[in-house]
Amino acid sequence: MYIEQHVHDTVSRYITGKDDAYISIAGTIGRVSMVPSDFDGANLTENAAKICEIAPAFNPQFLMYFLKSYAGQGQIAAKAGGTSQPKLALYRIEEIEIPRIDRFVQNKIVEIASKYDYLIENNRRRIQLLEESARLLYQEWFVHLRFPGYEHIKIADGVPDGWSKNKLGQILTFNYGKALKADNRISGLYPVYGSSGIVGNHEKITALANHQRRAFTDSA
Repeated sequence: MYIEQHVHDTVSRYITGKDDAYISIAGTIGRVSMVPSDFDGANLTENAAKICEIAPAFNPQFLMYFLKSYAGQGQIAAKAGGTSQPKLALYRIEEIEIPRIDRFVQNKIVEIASKYDYLIENNRRRIQLLEESARLLYQEWFVHLRFPGYEHIKIADGVPDGWSKNKLGQILTFNYGKALKADNRISGLYPVYGSSGIVGNHEKITALANHQRRAFTDSA
């Protein structure tokens, strides 16, 4: 995570600034974002490149949003060379075509898109807090066995009275998904699809996802 100061001083090309964008160029190619202010002056690895010294005609965040868009990602995917180990060469990044629109319009696009990013980040943090709360609750109830009313329950062999230890295979039936026959699939709101059937059922799966999304929104 850290390098010595004399090494940091010799790799100026890899030092980032808070006004820079970055893009992953190896491994998972095409991840794009702005450098957070907390990482101003940090060092990039060789698996990423920074986009810096951006011309005044462009809002850096607009460039970032474009590169994350369907059009931007399409160009990135087309320019990533290699076979077993694809890599996005720096000169290929320079060839990406960026729409040159009025800076005022760029700023409005950034203003709108950043509000969604803010909501997404807030929800991500809430999810983390909820997941942590669930983990602590599980630990309290089922590891330390301090569930509601535990004071009046006898503990024998590490489990409360009336509980039992079972292997997962004793209470569930396991079926290899790809070989799961149609007769063994339970019908209902959450069907099971083998990996080979996802492409053919794409429209049905999309419709189901939209239905569940509407149901969640209505309930919220």
